[in-house]
Amino acid sequence: SRLYFKNPDKDDLGTYSVSVSDTDGISSRFVMESDELERLMALSHEIRNPTIPLKTELTYEILERGKVRFWIEAPSLSAETNYRFVVNDMEVKDSESHKIKFDKSAGVIEMVMDTFTVENEGTYTVQIQDGKAKNQSSLILIDDAFKALLAEAEFQRKEYIRKQ
Repeated sequence: SRLYFKNPDKDDLGTYSVSVSDTDGISSRFVMESDELERLMALSHEIRNPTIPLKTELTYEILERGKVRFWIEAPSLSAETNYRFVVNDMEVKDSESHKIKFDKSAGVIEMVMDTFTVENEGTYTVQIQDGKAKNQSSLILIDDAFKALLAEAEFQRKEYIRKQ
């Protein structure tokens, strides 16, 4: 026997039992307690709204020449994965100044910025969708965190020029 709950809530807590007719008293029962209801609700939500597991949240690293690489790692992505980078509520497209790529074999989505300046302060977000599954990760670069990144990127750029 199966029992389906369309809109389960606390009113559904209690004992459920079933007995099989024409048998020698075969029956079964199940006690639905609040912690079990919460577990089932979470499982139901995950099935209806799957999330892509992330191996790493959105992070950055400074490359040579002062370029800044933003990247996220989510293994097991399909080739049909859709993704987008959003900086300060504006979508960033692949261009000369923002090189965006997806390495399916490694599950890495990245954006490399050739030049990092004071105008780049703000919130960086990557949004991923693979079939029904979705996820996103954000990185806030303001105040001291932004100033430290900007200073290091400028230092690396100047060092590269000096060595030329």
